[in-house]
Amino acid sequence: MKKILLNDIIERLDLKLNNMTHDLIFDTNLIAIDSRQIKSQSIFMPIVGDRFDGHEFIVESFQKGAQFSFCSIDYFMKYRELLKDLPLILVEDTLNALQELAKYIIEESNAIVIAVTGSTGKTTSKDFVFQVLSQKFNTVKTKGNFNNHIGMPLTILNSDEDTQVFVLEMGMNHFGEIDRLVEIAKPDIAIITNIGSSHIENFGSREGILKAKMEIVNYFTKDNILILNGEDTLLRKSYNENSDYRKIDYGYDNEVDFQITNVESDTNYCHNYMIDNIKIELSIPGKHNVLNSANGVIAGKLLGIDDQLIQKAICAYSGEKMRLSLEMSPKGYLIINDAYNASPDSMKSSLEMIDNIVGKRKVVFLGDMFEMGEFAIDGHRQVAEYINLDNVDLCITIGSMAKHIGIRLIERGFDEKKVRHIHNFDQAASLLNDFLKSGDVLLIKGSRGMAMETILNKI
Repeated sequence: MKKILLNDIIERLDLKLNNMTHDLIFDTNLIAIDSRQIKSQSIFMPIVGDRFDGHEFIVESFQKGAQFSFCSIDYFMKYRELLKDLPLILVEDTLNALQELAKYIIEESNAIVIAVTGSTGKTTSKDFVFQVLSQKFNTVKTKGNFNNHIGMPLTILNSDEDTQVFVLEMGMNHFGEIDRLVEIAKPDIAIITNIGSSHIENFGSREGILKAKMEIVNYFTKDNILILNGEDTLLRKSYNENSDYRKIDYGYDNEVDFQITNVESDTNYCHNYMIDNIKIELSIPGKHNVLNSANGVIAGKLLGIDDQLIQKAICAYSGEKMRLSLEMSPKGYLIINDAYNASPDSMKSSLEMIDNIVGKRKVVFLGDMFEMGEFAIDGHRQVAEYINLDNVDLCITIGSMAKHIGIRLIERGFDEKKVRHIHNFDQAASLLNDFLKSGDVLLIKGSRGMAMETILNKI
């Protein structure tokens, strides 16, 4: 519970009060941006979105029991007769008010802030870091996809008074977005998992993505630490450049600060490895999670977590839904549900997994990857390069761009009878239900907007 005396922030946030007193103390845990979540004593923060204006629900929020609401000055002046008797905090911009409140909480807190970004693996890395640090500290993490200019501030505002560590995932679609997030959170430690091609349409190249990701150190001093994946060529280059802050890298090379050795896989493609004399046994599949979990190990070491607690925490993590989740169908075939999102880099990891996992026959059901822009066709054709022609028995694609995966597969010499492009999930279900038998393996993957998990209710 984070309580704020209104009088302490009036000047800082340039607040103007309507039918309210300066001596009010309010709990930031009660702030809601969705009027459907309003209950007794809630505080409504209306946000202007692409498809709606939250200000239109201010009156409704009071009908549901809100104690007061924020409101933009422009909206108040426009609808003054409707709003004049309501308890309102008037601001120039409600989104900025939300962010400045979070910034105030961070500045008043003694908590350590760890920021995590990267093209892929940032959510899993964040979870590993949280899992480890929770062994010793009262730790808060961003939940789900709360990694943007709205979700991250809400995570901070919904934290408890005794929070000791924030683990904050930071996503981006454009230049400057991470800069604003770190201006709010002022991280002590930052992690960059890799530089891939997600959202490349907005950055022009991987070098552009690197530049945007490196905004995470914009407020760093000599006391701050940046953790980098030494297996990524662009991050390796950044590691070797001079900086005022400390840098730590990890990977399989013997020249990194934390070397990963003795990597082994079991039949479910879960990996074991050694790092800094700690034996790690992962409970989630995928070799890429070796690198993701290493972030948790390093964060734990930096914050003084005992090696045995680090080991216990990493091994106990079982992953999130639709992120390489292994599910056994009633018909006896294994489903690799990786439907949460997709990029060329994460496609590669998923296809590597199905290539190595044990199964009689293997089927890949792949959907479009979004936000590729002019790189869309080449990006989908690149996915076909990651498919082992000798170890896949059927490739089904759905979406306007995913068809290029199949086209390139046939160009590579894959039997065209094993490539099917379909237009809806009913067609996909018909194919899969006819084909899949006990002992087979099915991979499901596509961008979030494709909702690839829809197929699970049809097979």
